[in-house]
Amino acid sequence: MKKYLLTLLLFFSYIWLSAQDLHLKGEMRLDWSNDSGFYGKMFSIQGEGFINETFSYKFRHRLNKAIVNYNAFDATDLAYIGIKANEKFDFIVGKQTFLQGGWEYDVAPIDSYAPSILCAQLPCYQFGITSNYTFNEGHDKLALQLSNNPYDLLGSNKYALSLAWNGHHGVFHSKYSVNWFDAFHNDNNFMFAFGNKIALGNLSFYLDFISLGAIYDDDPFTNSNTVLQIDYYLNEKINIFAKYSYDQNSGKDAYLTSNGTSLHKLSGGLEFYPIGESLRVHAILLYNDGQWVLNSDTFHYSGFAFNVGITCRLNLQIKK
Repeated sequence: MKKYLLTLLLFFSYIWLSAQDLHLKGEMRLDWSNDSGFYGKMFSIQGEGFINETFSYKFRHRLNKAIVNYNAFDATDLAYIGIKANEKFDFIVGKQTFLQGGWEYDVAPIDSYAPSILCAQLPCYQFGITSNYTFNEGHDKLALQLSNNPYDLLGSNKYALSLAWNGHHGVFHSKYSVNWFDAFHNDNNFMFAFGNKIALGNLSFYLDFISLGAIYDDDPFTNSNTVLQIDYYLNEKINIFAKYSYDQNSGKDAYLTSNGTSLHKLSGGLEFYPIGESLRVHAILLYNDGQWVLNSDTFHYSGFAFNVGITCRLNLQIKK
């Protein structure tokens, strides 16, 4: 542990000495729920900045996440270098978010209240390299990523190849992707994600549909994930939201769900920002119905749950 802390100290010291512009953020979330009592949800530190006009960096480390098999990066979600080739091309190298479409998946863990099975269980932070091509005056971006396969152990030498499109056209915003797991090993395991969002002033809603069995199942809905969320900001301090998700698998067993999975989640609540983004209070009512089957295990869900919590963010900007 002492060697690990020393490594972190040296890493942060190097960033401080070399960076031109450093942004640090500390985040903490504490919750209470009727079925779990009081507990800490998240405690992390993250930073980002520019080394020069070409190179940038970003990291996020969770202080409450376990380190397994003495791999220090287990508790580090993000640790990558950004390389800007020109106005259209840039690259990301290091540990980063797995390139999957959909808006639910894009939500940071500290901001997630009632994630679907797919969002909660997919190992979404992977080592890899991503190339981004921005075009159409910044309204569209294509991304190609080669990363470790999120379903295999680190060092297994198995990869995932992903292609994604992000679009911003007026009130319509998109996050589409196709992912090929076990790339280069003749595995026909693909995932298709379609994330669609409409933003109309204070009102926004998104609809995600993800198919995990579109190649080997006749029906793309057989093994799929569907999420709908609506947000309405009454003012700068209050956001009211409602969310529905449905995970199902009535076909071939897959990585995250086995045949027999059928789980509905319905939630609604509000967020209150008394002093801007620095402090947030939330309250949410959840209803779960169905079951999640994974291999030989079956988890049953039924009934209501209530959750309240507080999130604190401390921002620090250092310019040299």
